[in-house]
Amino acid sequence: LPARRQAWARATAPVRAEAFEELSFDVHSDELTHHLGAVGDAAARIAAAVGLPEPVARSVEAAARLHDLGKLDPRFQRWLDPEAGSAALLAKSSLGADRIEAARVAAGWPKGGRHETLSARLVMAAPAARLAGTDGDLVIHLVLAHHGQGRPLVRPAADADPPLVVAELDGDQVSACGDLAQVDWHQPARFRRLCEQYGYWGLAFLETVVRQADQAASSLVGASPRGMVVA
Repeated sequence: LPARRQAWARATAPVRAEAFEELSFDVHSDELTHHLGAVGDAAARIAAAVGLPEPVARSVEAAARLHDLGKLDPRFQRWLDPEAGSAALLAKSSLGADRIEAARVAAGWPKGGRHETLSARLVMAAPAARLAGTDGDLVIHLVLAHHGQGRPLVRPAADADPPLVVAELDGDQVSACGDLAQVDWHQPARFRRLCEQYGYWGLAFLETVVRQADQAASSLVGASPRGMVVA
């Protein structure tokens, strides 16, 4: 029984950034571009370390590099940085827990809104060459699922005044509707196909690679003066 309890504790322990130190990536910035690059590097190295096939590894890396594009929504940026104190776009916020809800309301970000929805829309709007050599459906799903949503749907949120969200990807400008009330009704079928292709546990494992890379990178930034609260 004690051995079983120890195994359970190891299985349910929170992600620890130091567990990835041997993968030799470093993060010291809460800027969005730096965060995306760091998570992409981490995911690529994890994928190589566990021996993922090349096309799958490329898909995992691509999803990691694109997973937070939805944070480009100007409302989300106002939520992260209410005082507009940063010259750069942010991935994380230093807001205290007592200010998060008031800042969300002031920024106009819908209650319950998911930035993953916008990230996936921007990925789908990108030129096909951006995902060359990857499984496009897998990339989209991993972006949607990096906070546990998209299995099979990301929950919608009432959105009174959605903006156009714009991103620049390798010199190409892409845009997507920011309406968080819209549901991607293709996602359930996409999720089923991917489960059949990679296996239920196989797909869950690929989701975990992206999620753990994201959490590890965020944990390292958490040691900086700004810290981070809003995921």
